[in-house]
Amino acid sequence: MSLKNSSWREIVLRLYGKRFVAASSRIWMDIWCVINGIKLTWLIDYLPADASKMRQLLEESKAVGIFSKQDYSLAIVMINSDVLLINRDAVIQQLNKPPYMFIDVSTKLKKPSIVQECVWESVQHAIDLVHTSIATTKRAVDQLHLLTVSIADDVNLCTVFGWLLGYPIVYWFSEDNSPKDPLQRLLHYSVTISNAQVTDHELYSFTVPEVLQDCLAPCVDKWFTQLTDKASSMHCNVKLSSEIVNVQQLML
Repeated sequence: MSLKNSSWREIVLRLYGKRFVAASSRIWMDIWCVINGIKLTWLIDYLPADASKMRQLLEESKAVGIFSKQDYSLAIVMINSDVLLINRDAVIQQLNKPPYMFIDVSTKLKKPSIVQECVWESVQHAIDLVHTSIATTKRAVDQLHLLTVSIADDVNLCTVFGWLLGYPIVYWFSEDNSPKDPLQRLLHYSVTISNAQVTDHELYSFTVPEVLQDCLAPCVDKWFTQLTDKASSMHCNVKLSSEIVNVQQLML
């Protein structure tokens, strides 16, 4: 599908309004990457969190020949107040593959530290809820599933979402300890992807504490190598960049 095709922009305009037409290429690329498994999940954060509208966008685009590979391995999942577009097959495969590293950023610690499997066990129930919802829903060639998952307030959503989004490094903090001082310095990683349609689209964006960057670098490198192989198989190029920031800079 060529983005020069006016049908895509017309659908975005009708469903989301003029404000989001300028982002039509960005929306297309995020959906395309999820369909092809380059991205496990798209947290729909720059469009209205409206699951029904996203389903309409996908179904109308399929009807006019956009996203020809769309086989409904996709599902739209509502987790509490957030809406995500997921690749069902990719997320199911990810179930037994915890991230390479968990980082404890609880205020009780003098500095962030690497933690191990006990953290994964603490969010396993929430992950199982997501898995059960998507794995027990049958595929359908003519229907895009819209699923709702309710996760208890005492579950660390930061960790659950980090896993669902496919990050190599995932933050965790204990229930009674909020994250550390927002002024702490972070190493911000950004992965951009380019293909024949879109150039330098931000595919992933995540951070690690600066004090841990040396020991975490091999994990990021391994993850990026696997991502590069997947992107190359789809005739895409990916680039990894990084810079030192603090939380306040990321929020601007």
